[in-house]
Amino acid sequence: KNLIYHEYGHLKYHHLFWMYLIHLVCTTGACLGYFYLSKMLGGNYNGWVVGMNGGFWGGVTVVLAGLLQKRLEHQADKFAAESVGKDAYAETLQNLNIATSRGLEKESLSYPTLFNRIRYACGEELANKKL
Repeated sequence: KNLIYHEYGHLKYHHLFWMYLIHLVCTTGACLGYFYLSKMLGGNYNGWVVGMNGGFWGGVTVVLAGLLQKRLEHQADKFAAESVGKDAYAETLQNLNIATSRGLEKESLSYPTLFNRIRYACGEELANKKL
């Protein structure tokens, strides 16, 4: 039940829209970059243009979407903690961590660690106490 509030937080704050917007901007940048570089360099470098432009915009998309996703996860966690109570939500995150073989403890570009999730949503004291 408590995880549903987290997912509802994503809906409430229109997180899919923001992720879609990041991808739309990056895809548009990639298309415009391809057309601009193709005209500037001529048809002889199309393979190079596709590779360099795609690599650049692909990297930008991954980094921007990842950083935004981490922020959105914090926001959804905070909403869930406020909805169900900080202690209950911290316990839910700990149970999820156990169910995923300690998957929430791993650092990633897109998701905060378990400690950071509890600290942001429930407070420093609860994060230190629970972990």
